[in-house]
Amino acid sequence: MKPILSPMQLNGSCVLALSVTANPHYDVKKKVLLDFQKLLIESTTVKLRDDDDEWLIRLKVSFAGNEKDNIPYAFMVEMEGSFRTTAKCTGTDAEKLVKVNGSSVLFSAAREILRDTMARGPYNPIVLPTVSFVNLIKSDEKSGSGQ
Repeated sequence: MKPILSPMQLNGSCVLALSVTANPHYDVKKKVLLDFQKLLIESTTVKLRDDDDEWLIRLKVSFAGNEKDNIPYAFMVEMEGSFRTTAKCTGTDAEKLVKVNGSSVLFSAAREILRDTMARGPYNPIVLPTVSFVNLIKSDEKSGSGQ
């Protein structure tokens, strides 16, 4: 199979903040009460310059739970990624592509960073579910906003 390059490429990414805290009240003998609906995900997309095809995405993923939850870890990771779109992809299409696919690329990296960090802790790591960022586009269309 010959690979087809995406009209969006990752220039680079970095971790801005990372925190993983083992829960001292976690009971390994009890069922893990992990409600992924409490997973907080924030993604912001900014075009760096109007005349350029470069974009910046900042993604924050966090989960704290509460005392009733029997969860092994609380965590937070904040990442930033720089993306470039090709000439084939312009305007609103480029923005949608970067918001959805760029956020997905960063989230995949965040999942692995968190899993790897937790794997070095005293309990089994939490493997985050895969998520879709299509709702970023749907919420923009409802609000009429571009970002």
